[in-house]
Amino acid sequence: MKMKLTDLARGKTFHYAGFDWITLGAENGGTLVVMADILKLAPFDEDGSADWRVASSRKYLNGDFYEELKEADPDNGAAIMEATVNLTADDGTNRVTCTDRVFLLTAEQYRYNRDVLEPLSEWWWTLTRWSASYSYNVRGVNSDGALSYNYAYCSYYGLRPALLLASDLLISVDEPDENASAEDKLTPEEAGEIMRDMANTFGVPGSVTSDELAAGVAFLLGMLRGDVELRDREAPRE
Repeated sequence: MKMKLTDLARGKTFHYAGFDWITLGAENGGTLVVMADILKLAPFDEDGSADWRVASSRKYLNGDFYEELKEADPDNGAAIMEATVNLTADDGTNRVTCTDRVFLLTAEQYRYNRDVLEPLSEWWWTLTRWSASYSYNVRGVNSDGALSYNYAYCSYYGLRPALLLASDLLISVDEPDENASAEDKLTPEEAGEIMRDMANTFGVPGSVTSDELAAGVAFLLGMLRGDVELRDREAPRE
């Protein structure tokens, strides 16, 4: 079914422009989202600068990658809003901002949303520099979820893009089966019991007709998919 992005619960994943994203809630007139996984491993800046305004990662994300998003979006990226990005350093210095279509989460945004951002297998950059006094150290997130810092030219950290999307963007989500309950779903243990019951009912393999086998398999698959309710499991056999 279709729903507005603003109606999607914080921390939920959705698909947009060829990638999976996690919604982080309302911010600056739109909805802040971050890619569910790392886009690619790359330096924050190939020349080692901790200043996002001149970083090679900024040029790539707002250049080739932004064009990739627009190409994958039927509306040519109309939902991607300009975002005012806070470049304040981790120690409170460097109190400046810039404007981007694609950016990285700040360390502060990561701290606030850490409850819905599970650790990833790779390390990834924030856009927050360590201090205005150090031109090369940038905050990153380790594979255990802890914040760290490293040299901006390190290539074993990943880029995890963030966007500010229009909150009225229509997204597709899986529609829940309102008629199904936890009791109606078949577990692997229950599947094994049913197979044993079928074997006891039909006897030796040679006595099972092709029609009976087809009916049994269809019934079992239907229960695995949740299409068939669990009922009359304990009814006596004739």
